[in-house]
Amino acid sequence: MAVFVRYLLMTGCTIVLGWAVAALGLLAFGSIDGIGWQEWRANPGVSVSADVLVTWAAGLWLLCSTRRRWPEFWDGASAERGFGMTRHVAHRHLLLGALVGIVIAGVDMASARWLFPSHAVEHRLFALAGQSALAPQVALACTAVTIVPLVEEFMFRGVLLAAVLGYGRETMHSPSPARTITAVVLTAALFALIHVPAYGWHVLPLSWIGLGGIAMAWMRLRTRSLWPGVALHATVNLIGSIGLFVTL
Repeated sequence: MAVFVRYLLMTGCTIVLGWAVAALGLLAFGSIDGIGWQEWRANPGVSVSADVLVTWAAGLWLLCSTRRRWPEFWDGASAERGFGMTRHVAHRHLLLGALVGIVIAGVDMASARWLFPSHAVEHRLFALAGQSALAPQVALACTAVTIVPLVEEFMFRGVLLAAVLGYGRETMHSPSPARTITAVVLTAALFALIHVPAYGWHVLPLSWIGLGGIAMAWMRLRTRSLWPGVALHATVNLIGSIGLFVTL
């Protein structure tokens, strides 16, 4: 678990640094145009673009730093012995992840329309992007289906799952069923909780996010690879991103 704590600290520092750079950039551009910070941040396109830039910068830096810091565990297939970034993954597992993602996204959208017919429950950034020009919308959609699922899966089904299962233990025995269930439920619950600021306390999207987290953890354990979960995650985000351009 100490590894995950260090990883969290590194993540937090990276995000803070990224937003500091973004803030300085916005202040610099604002001073050139005579526009203040509040006016810049009130612009939906600027807000979405800043989030996209910070996500890419922080995500790539975290992945590269983790690979340099723990190279021996980077592509470990066993969940309690590595992060699952193995290049050996069956195509059928990637297809399964995509198909499960389609099912989860479809049921989520259908249930949301049934339970909340009068208003849409959507991600904060997607709501902002809906008020923006085409360029920020495309940038957000590309980010949502590439770096976001990769970094989030690496963090929750890679580092955190390995930490709870007993990362780096000397014993060669597999984790007990109770420990495995605890790891799956805990990673899924935390995965849902980090989305609370984006969705508010809407139970429906958070419940489906939690169920998706369980499915992705199961795929990580079953296939011994992180990539099927990334495929599932990217598929769900892709279907959600289509709503920026097409009314479903």
